[in-house]
Amino acid sequence: MALIRHGEPAKAVHESAHEQAKEGRMRSRMLKLAARGAAVAAAASLTMVVAFSHANPSYPYIALQRSGGPSNFSVNYLPGKAQIDAELSVLQQQFSPVAGSWDTGWWQNANILQTIMQGYQATHNPVYKNDVRLAFNMNRFISTGYNDDEGWWGLTWVMAYNTFHERQYLYQAEYSFNYMKQSWSASLGGGLTWNQWDSYKNAVTNLLYFDLASQIHDAMHRDKYYLGWARRSYRWLMHSGLMVANGRISDGRYVHGGFDRGNSAYLQGLWIGGLVSYAKATHNQYYIRKAQGVAYASDAAFADNDGILMGVGCEYKGICKDLSYLPFKGIYIQNLADLYRATRNPEFIGFMMLNSESIWKYDRGSGLQAGYIGYYWDGPYSTANVVTLAAGIDALLAGELIRTMPPRPGPGDPRALSLLKEEEMARQLIAAERK
Repeated sequence: MALIRHGEPAKAVHESAHEQAKEGRMRSRMLKLAARGAAVAAAASLTMVVAFSHANPSYPYIALQRSGGPSNFSVNYLPGKAQIDAELSVLQQQFSPVAGSWDTGWWQNANILQTIMQGYQATHNPVYKNDVRLAFNMNRFISTGYNDDEGWWGLTWVMAYNTFHERQYLYQAEYSFNYMKQSWSASLGGGLTWNQWDSYKNAVTNLLYFDLASQIHDAMHRDKYYLGWARRSYRWLMHSGLMVANGRISDGRYVHGGFDRGNSAYLQGLWIGGLVSYAKATHNQYYIRKAQGVAYASDAAFADNDGILMGVGCEYKGICKDLSYLPFKGIYIQNLADLYRATRNPEFIGFMMLNSESIWKYDRGSGLQAGYIGYYWDGPYSTANVVTLAAGIDALLAGELIRTMPPRPGPGDPRALSLLKEEEMARQLIAAERK
């Protein structure tokens, strides 16, 4: 079975053969998860394409084609734009115009606003634009002292500027950036502390700062000041000791010694998103290749045996109790979608479609919970809230992205994959990550 790989970025001058080989191994593992069900075509030379139903063009499906026509590959059902807008409406109805927020945590509100803006980009519903304006008027200049919170709001206001082209949002993003900058210190070679009074330096805060600097630089038409901070943040992240296997990143470091090796799809999603923004800021496709390597490793490491995303380790056991975990999967899939926008790489199509399809089939509420999406995307549905709903919508929007932005055409990948071998490799990887 040959699967096409489109939009492959140009090879970076400094990329080593070792990095390419490592990326290739992780790509193969992810392909096994994303293309499950393609065993019917294992004996033939086939190409993966996205096709659309003639009866209803809102429903795309993956097809494996040979020269004689499509194979017997199963159709993957996805919700259309109208169904996604209905889910967004449920989320929007929980928005308080008086408070300019949802009844949930502070940084989670910023993340939900990003979902709302993605919904606006997909549907152009003016109600969503008004929600962003109300949130801005009620919540600007509010800071909690936690730099990761500030980073989330900064990225939200950059997205608002890029979506609506109103200068006030960019000014507020700069405010968030400068607020965070106060916590950059020389200890551990640089980097931001988690908050304004502690010495702990965590990956989340610094990844958000890295992404924010890159995005403001781009929004301000190549402002060198913010690009300088993006470069400084990138160098610190790469030399901080937080990097782990396969290009992924761990949680944090203490000034007086020791690391927090916590790992989650959330962290990897932020790393992917930051690299995509940095590639755009620097015009260097090396960082796109690096982001793809992180995505290949993460899709395999944080997916179950059916290719459905798991946000953190406790989810494998069904014992997640920390509510801060609830947005993690949506954040990861949102950043993976950004990587797809930059590359149109069809290797991510299967993963995004599988998760969107699984949510639509197995993780939607009924009765009083109608319109809600739960935490466990492979089901069964459990009691949800606005955070799990927003995360689920992120995945549905990623599926919709495939319909509006099909993969770029290009030559087929001549490498053949042994499905049995790949299945065993994926199983070993997942087992190792769960320990």
